[in-house]
Amino acid sequence: MIILKDRFDPVLAEHMFEIKRHKKIGVFIEDTGIVEKKARIAMVKKAIAPYRHAVIVDKIMAEDEIISLDLTKAYEQIYQGELYRLVPKIRWYILKRGLYLDKIVENHNHGKRLAHVHSMCALALQIARWHHVDEAQVKICALMHDIYKQADKQSCQQLMAVYFPQYVAQDPALYHQYLGAWFMRHRLGIYDRKMYEAIMYHTTGEKTSQLAMIIFIADKLDPSRGYDVSHQLAVVKNNLKAGFELVKKEQIAYITKVEGKQIGITRSRI
Repeated sequence: MIILKDRFDPVLAEHMFEIKRHKKIGVFIEDTGIVEKKARIAMVKKAIAPYRHAVIVDKIMAEDEIISLDLTKAYEQIYQGELYRLVPKIRWYILKRGLYLDKIVENHNHGKRLAHVHSMCALALQIARWHHVDEAQVKICALMHDIYKQADKQSCQQLMAVYFPQYVAQDPALYHQYLGAWFMRHRLGIYDRKMYEAIMYHTTGEKTSQLAMIIFIADKLDPSRGYDVSHQLAVVKNNLKAGFELVKKEQIAYITKVEGKQIGITRSRI
């Protein structure tokens, strides 16, 4: 029997090409991988479901013909966030379950910024549970909101000039919110408008969908910042909109009075 042997971490287009081109093929899933084997088995089952000639095998016989692919580069592209390369059903399987998102974040953020992202995400999910908001969407937006915060300045300027020329004149401190939204659309392959806007305005707080308010609030009240935010969180828990308005008001006061500037934005826009 022909056996396609790999870790399937995740299922790639290259895997599907091999599966489709044989009349009968077995799929052997290796033990090691970034995500647990149980999740990878479920992913493979979903991928091969339309193809009755493909079956998952748990052992390889001496007479089997083994196909091993060198997918190192393809995997690295996925771990950098290029999920648009995946077939749609696998991409959405991954995104709905939050698979590989931590790996993607770790490849773009580090140090205190990475700690902030994880801490902020935990708070965002807590707020989402308080107000019954889709946790999968909240997790994606929270983990991706600062994906361009530590990116090369020249790369950011080039992307801004092409995709967001209307915002180039703003303070570069704001670039990461627009480019985070760009990353979601052009790398993760997510076109949901509310998710896009939640990241695109997470610093300036210009959108008031539940998702956008949660990301804005969690970013500002992140426990890793070291401030006592118990009062603000109590308001947020009781009323999301009231909490959002309170945090936004305090953010304006902080920027104008403590920093003495408005980082390139007006009161009406923050």
